[in-house]
Amino acid sequence: VSDISGLCHDTAGDIIYAISDSEDLLMALTRAGRILQTWRLPGENQEGIAFDGDGTMYIAQDSGGVLKLKLDWVAMRAAMGIGRQQDAGNAR
Repeated sequence: VSDISGLCHDTAGDIIYAISDSEDLLMALTRAGRILQTWRLPGENQEGIAFDGDGTMYIAQDSGGVLKLKLDWVAMRAAMGIGRQQDAGNAR
């Protein structure tokens, strides 16, 4: 994967989310860099990624638009094999 244009860390799941603007791709990674899952993104040339306090993900588009994604974090972590014990240990 090339042209990583944004990174954000999910502390509860200890997952790093990265976006590639040349491939319009969102990736979930371990700290060691192993890819857990990838998703194709709509639009073109994503340039930034952030989370708010409610767990909503925001992805900035080079065109000026913003993708707002409200996610089911428990289901996403389970699908990627992130254990419940780890989630419970990091609950806030």
